[in-house]
Amino acid sequence: MRVSYSFTVSGDPEKVFDLIVEYYMLNLKFPYKVRKVIPQPVENLIIPREMVFERGSRFSSFGGGSIESFKTTLKVTLTLEMGGQVIVSCDYDVRIFGTPLRSDELKILNEAKGLEKFLRENLS
Repeated sequence: MRVSYSFTVSGDPEKVFDLIVEYYMLNLKFPYKVRKVIPQPVENLIIPREMVFERGSRFSSFGGGSIESFKTTLKVTLTLEMGGQVIVSCDYDVRIFGTPLRSDELKILNEAKGLEKFLRENLS
């Protein structure tokens, strides 16, 4: 199951990166682990362009647990815009056995919307 969500925030890209890592690794009931960070050099600074997170087990979907415990790969991409805007794109790939339920898709979407809310609260 694939779920994507994008939004724009205003703020320092390094602070946005730090808050994204904090949200996905420390603020969720089912936290992620960072698998990879791909930088983009900007004026002598290394600002992350893409982060890849993972969580869960590929066997969870057979046992019928919560969607958050299923093997999930999350790619978060940061795109810098003029005027201090950062476009944040979240692309979830959840390994699921069978047909995903709409409620499962909404849980993942709400997680991404939670990131947007978390960033807006902490960047203001």
